[in-house]
Amino acid sequence: MRSRGGWWDVDFGGPATVEEVRLFNRLDAGVERSSSLALLVSDDGRTWREVLHRVSDAPFGGMDGNPFVWSPPDPLVARFLRVMLLTQTILHLDQVVIYGVPPVMVATNDAPEPIVSSRPAPSSAPPRRGWLGRR
Repeated sequence: MRSRGGWWDVDFGGPATVEEVRLFNRLDAGVERSSSLALLVSDDGRTWREVLHRVSDAPFGGMDGNPFVWSPPDPLVARFLRVMLLTQTILHLDQVVIYGVPPVMVATNDAPEPIVSSRPAPSSAPPRRGWLGRR
């Protein structure tokens, strides 16, 4: 797949069920950079499938309480999730929060424990590994 713009992805370490994705935009500068983006999923990290294509002139918020929130219409199981810009610019999100069921459920309390990844790595960095929390 040809990269259009900056991207960030996470490897859950195995098939996980994604229930919700929240993207928190940086509000200090360049908020318009994240207006048009896609969410992609993969089972192997090589073949990607687009599950969301957002083209908008309106940027979304972040820590002001107005992040971009997306929930798949049907259960979405994947090992990798990628946030990718649709324009040739720099991706600079403040946080990415993903709710769902991790690959291997471990006995824990019932409180949600999302993965929170602040300040995503540049596109050239290796993918970060993380876990989902049950929503």
